[in-house]
Amino acid sequence: MNTPGLIRVSVNADRSPWSQAFQGINRRALEMVEGGLAAANAINVARFDPNAVFPFHTHGGGEEMFVLDGPGGLHDNMMEYKPGFYVRFPINSQHEPYATDNGCNILVKMSQMIDPNEPFVVVDTGIYQKQPQAIQHPDFIHFRTGTWEKREQGRFVMLLFKNDSTGETVTLEKWLPGFSTTTRENIGEEIFVLKGTFSERTQNGEETYTTHQWVTVGKEAKDMIERKTTAGTIFYRKTGHLEETYNNWKGMNQVQDLYCK
Repeated sequence: MNTPGLIRVSVNADRSPWSQAFQGINRRALEMVEGGLAAANAINVARFDPNAVFPFHTHGGGEEMFVLDGPGGLHDNMMEYKPGFYVRFPINSQHEPYATDNGCNILVKMSQMIDPNEPFVVVDTGIYQKQPQAIQHPDFIHFRTGTWEKREQGRFVMLLFKNDSTGETVTLEKWLPGFSTTTRENIGEEIFVLKGTFSERTQNGEETYTTHQWVTVGKEAKDMIERKTTAGTIFYRKTGHLEETYNNWKGMNQVQDLYCK
């Protein structure tokens, strides 16, 4: 569907069509690497209808999930994942996730992990609730409540996960109303807007990214001039993981801009 790593791609999940994955579970595809590590090397927004169950399965390439704002959380045999929870199911972990009477909406990245030694991580980001959630979980799950760190005036960052051996870093960014930046790190990034909007001005024009918009910017896309938010925004951001994809596409002559709406 889309090829990350070298091009700029923008997909608004709220404008994408639903397709059925299983009975009671529908998905909106945001990105898929054709010929990737596995057929399910993909990124989706998934909607669980009330009491829907996804069949028992093994995460051969791991799985990354963010529970979106909505009617309820996701459950499995280990714990409940509430709205605002960031989750990393390690390689070869297994479960049978299900929704309760309220249903559930999630952002899910499948088969994109390469380190078999990564832990099982759950972070309560608190972006949809004012108080930390009381959660029961097994001892092998690394559960914590996320905290915001001020990086500069109007910009706060919450570290969700970092792997020094692979270079992957996952954060939440919170920009207060009126924040703007001209900083561009040529490391490749993926962004999913969780709240609010921000705009990006490039050499090719300006694009506004709204809630539930997915953006991939390859490390060779050096045309960003400014990013800013008028009313404030919170977004998921991942960096340091597109190097392998970039190397595979290094021979291409130019950077392309592709906007899928």
